[in-house]
Amino acid sequence: MQTVTIHTRLITNVGGQTEKIQNTFKGTWGIRDNRHLLSYNEADNGGSTHVLFDMAQAELRRMGQVRSRMTFAERERVDSRYITPHGALPMQIHTHRYQAAMSELGGRLEVSYALFLAGSHVSDNKLLIEWEVLN
Repeated sequence: MQTVTIHTRLITNVGGQTEKIQNTFKGTWGIRDNRHLLSYNEADNGGSTHVLFDMAQAELRRMGQVRSRMTFAERERVDSRYITPHGALPMQIHTHRYQAAMSELGGRLEVSYALFLAGSHVSDNKLLIEWEVLN
């Protein structure tokens, strides 16, 4: 595992209102089961995030006060989990676009997707994750 700086940017559109959330984390990047694994701690959620991915799809798992498991695979609608302290919500992710690019120095994941909770469309989202190896 290599130590990396991870930059995340999430742009969410809910009913015409856009929100942008950007964060920077120190984390790790390595290979697990022939796939890439990014891991970092999220103080806001009191837990950690793990992104297991390859060139075709990614699985993002958050553990902490809010737990979720989201799978991104281009042009697919996938059942996912979202669990809060108040209970679980059935969630679906419909990925419109998925792109991954990597080199030995870092990489980039870019995902455009729609989020559905309990079968209803909630938001349209763009997630960008970029990382670079620290020397």
